[in-house]
Amino acid sequence: FLGVVCLAIVHLCRVVYSLNRVSISTGQDHTKAMRRIDKSLNPFSLFSQGNGWLTCEPEPSSACPAMACGDHHWAIVDTERNLYMAINYTRDHNGKAKFTKDDPIAKLLRLSYITPVITYNEAFKRSRLTNYRKAPENLRNNVSAYFTFQDPKFSDYLISIVPNCSRKFNDDIISLGVQTNEERAELELVTLVEIVNGRISSQYVNKDFLPAGTRQTDGTYYTQVSLDAIKAFRAGTPKTISQKQAASLFAKAKKLQGMAWDRPEMANFARAERMTAMMAEEGVSADKAWITGNLKSPSTGTKWSNHVAAVVYIKNGKGKAEARIIDPIVAEQPVTTTEWFKLLGVYPGLVDTVGFPPPIEASHIAKTSFTITNRRAFHLSFTEKMTDEARLSEAKKQLAALK
Repeated sequence: FLGVVCLAIVHLCRVVYSLNRVSISTGQDHTKAMRRIDKSLNPFSLFSQGNGWLTCEPEPSSACPAMACGDHHWAIVDTERNLYMAINYTRDHNGKAKFTKDDPIAKLLRLSYITPVITYNEAFKRSRLTNYRKAPENLRNNVSAYFTFQDPKFSDYLISIVPNCSRKFNDDIISLGVQTNEERAELELVTLVEIVNGRISSQYVNKDFLPAGTRQTDGTYYTQVSLDAIKAFRAGTPKTISQKQAASLFAKAKKLQGMAWDRPEMANFARAERMTAMMAEEGVSADKAWITGNLKSPSTGTKWSNHVAAVVYIKNGKGKAEARIIDPIVAEQPVTTTEWFKLLGVYPGLVDTVGFPPPIEASHIAKTSFTITNRRAFHLSFTEKMTDEARLSEAKKQLAALK
């Protein structure tokens, strides 16, 4: 069997093909093999929870990869692009296709009554590490469709195929696409931190799907176990230094050897550790600033999804402590958090201030998350409490591996 990953949401469907059952000789790659399937000669059928077995009718044009399976399911089977997706919906009183929380679920799509093409993953809803909890309630039976519809590449794909498809398909897809955007605009996503399989997990979820017993702290919802795990990393009362001292620390950080400054997307946690360790030797208690999202280096154009740098504090004109980021990767001097966001290609007004750890997945859902911890926080995925010496040793090891 050959597994094929569904576009955008890998947990919803498990796609499997049996090449010998469709009379294709071994040795050919699967894309060429699947091109031999003619939907008009090899009928597809779909098992719908609530509607039973349905025959899938191909669109009149063979250039359209969609099939209507009854009046509550579209199936897209595009072998050339490895895209296989079932879309479940209900019709409103005006006959328009709409997503609802009670949409029938496509449990199985098969070819010629033998070969399974799409199999619904029953464990998906029970998993705490899937996108199920990020979807609006009305799309809980269409998580794959919800996220795929928001993918710009999928939008381009739809534009390329709709001229080949029927008016019915076009009308349904437009109606469902508009609803997806409307539901997304109304969705309240919050950050949730849990301990899953012994590791810290931070993710965005629909607020309506928060598990019972969570507690909100620092703009983030925590289970009690996860809150206990990160308490040691919370930033304390800022200790201020002069702007001149901040500039001096920046210069010393930039001169540190073995920092792999030319690899902005790699081992930032190690660089931040070395910088804060150097500052501690200078008698300065520095924190760490963490950010996740779609980041981009202004000098190299390098893109990456999470970053961390050292933080010191100076007194502003009102006598209050104000953070200054020490980050030679993107800046030439200590900068404010707002300036730092801009240097990372992020619009400050769209940054979510959250608790630690900010979700690594933020970039996947067009989010940006930011938080500040003390220097004891070492990595987004670890809550182990390490000594200063152990963190510094590991940081040097990680950076040395980049040479």
